[in-house]
Amino acid sequence: MKIKMIDELDVGISNVEVEGEITYTTKPKNVKGEKEGKSYDFWSQFIVISDDTGKIGCNLTFGEEKESLGKGDSAKIKGTIEEYKNKDGNIVKTLRGKVVKIMEEEGKKETSIGGNGDYWNAKYQLDLERIKIDKERNEKNNLYIARECAIKAVTELVKTKTMKSKDYFSFAEKIVNYIYNGNIEEKKEEKSVKVEKKPEEEPNFVPATTKQKNKIFGYQDEKGWHKGMIESQFITDEEIEKIGEPDKLSKEKASEWLSWWWGKDDELGERDKREIAKKEEETPLRKHLKSSKEEPLTEKNDIEKTGYLIKTRGRFNDLPQKS
Repeated sequence: MKIKMIDELDVGISNVEVEGEITYTTKPKNVKGEKEGKSYDFWSQFIVISDDTGKIGCNLTFGEEKESLGKGDSAKIKGTIEEYKNKDGNIVKTLRGKVVKIMEEEGKKETSIGGNGDYWNAKYQLDLERIKIDKERNEKNNLYIARECAIKAVTELVKTKTMKSKDYFSFAEKIVNYIYNGNIEEKKEEKSVKVEKKPEEEPNFVPATTKQKNKIFGYQDEKGWHKGMIESQFITDEEIEKIGEPDKLSKEKASEWLSWWWGKDDELGERDKREIAKKEEETPLRKHLKSSKEEPLTEKNDIEKTGYLIKTRGRFNDLPQKS
């Protein structure tokens, strides 16, 4: 491949080969160390290789110092495209890889470059570590993106009252699971296996009907959102928790809750009882009106202001006087 063609390729592409003359080199450096209990020992060198279309810097690794390159050598380099920002602030592409062939000037004899086993084992371990880190980083980034998209979707559902805000994050996580695992139905089957113990506790369990769930939890249709029993101002949080999740509510329990709340036959339901109690609750305004009713009703012709006969409870001097 001609060096100029690398400008058209993306960073991260591997197995890119260029061939040319070495126009610049640094002194080879021996790299030794240990990572996760495994030692490594190899050499590295930075070179610049040129052909008739341009030049590119390369970070090379090799097993022995004698495999390093010198200025004026002709070689073939194979590696992965990387980039960095130079001192002028420009983005520059480079190659990270190895020498695969050296072409000697006399007869253009090609010599393949190998490397000792210890070096390649160490290099392989380092590459695995780099791949692992890159994979974890990409997975985290993808998860962040998936969660952000899911939360945006759920936000719209809550705005349109298609779902309850209390299910916000759990439903968003279901969307993320679908993005990663594909078939959400399989996920539900796995969950049903875990909850398989429920029929042993309630052998005659029959789920609540859609109509019962609509009355208790509310529902959406073409006319908009219809509030359910749990959205009433007269029900408590503790009672909502006792009702539980829709999927775990039995038909029998749903019937009991609805009868208790709305009443059965001629009996008054709990909702109406609480509404009546709230209306009869003593407030400062009601207390004042109640005390006012105890005063005798009197009449006075308020000609000065209205010209009409007005009625009031209490004395005439309780009326507004003209200043």
